[in-house]
Amino acid sequence: MSRPATVAASLLVLLAVGGAFSVRDEPAPDVSSAADAAPVNLMSSCQTPPIDQAPVVDISGFAYCPPNRRVTAGVEVVWTNLDLAPHTVTYGGPDGRVDSGSMGQGQRWATRFDLPGTYQYYCRFHPGMTGTIVVEARP
Repeated sequence: MSRPATVAASLLVLLAVGGAFSVRDEPAPDVSSAADAAPVNLMSSCQTPPIDQAPVVDISGFAYCPPNRRVTAGVEVVWTNLDLAPHTVTYGGPDGRVDSGSMGQGQRWATRFDLPGTYQYYCRFHPGMTGTIVVEARP
């Protein structure tokens, strides 16, 4: 048996022994009322740094942090994946699609934005992850 298959089989045994697959004749709990539900803030807690700070973007919690950056033309932006899952930075550049390739945990990728414009980027693996780089002309 291959290592991934062995790990998966071991996990199933542990879950079954732990009662994760137990079957009960109890009715499902009533979840139709949201009165007891605590509100959840889905807004990012990332702060957008000023334009003069180093243009770095962390990838954490399946989000780009900060998701939106303003930089001046000619500046290099660096993304660092802090998640366990792989991610990409993908966008349409002036000469076609630009893609970081799969970035594992701890990996960094950088690209230089030479032309002013708005560059909307996303993760190919998780299309809900998006961000924007606004490149302004040099003063």
